[in-house]
Amino acid sequence: MKNKFLTEISISAILIVLLTLLLDPFMLLMTTQIQMMMIAAVLIIFISFCVFVWREKSKDEREQLHKQIASRFAYLSGASVLIIAIV
Repeated sequence: MKNKFLTEISISAILIVLLTLLLDPFMLLMTTQIQMMMIAAVLIIFISFCVFVWREKSKDEREQLHKQIASRFAYLSGASVLIIAIV
């Protein structure tokens, strides 16, 4: 229980830091537009990861098998896209 609490606190802290970087209320960073878009993209990816992946729990063996198959296909498709992009 304690480890779960610390994990939730750290995720909340990371989210607050990313939101603060995005908003930059005191204009300390003086970021360009491309940097702001990159911060926004990282924030969107982080939030979508937390929403869709972080708390996902499989309840039985079938769901576990489907999750493993989907993970394998996602890894293979991501690796193939990266290899094609490099080539």
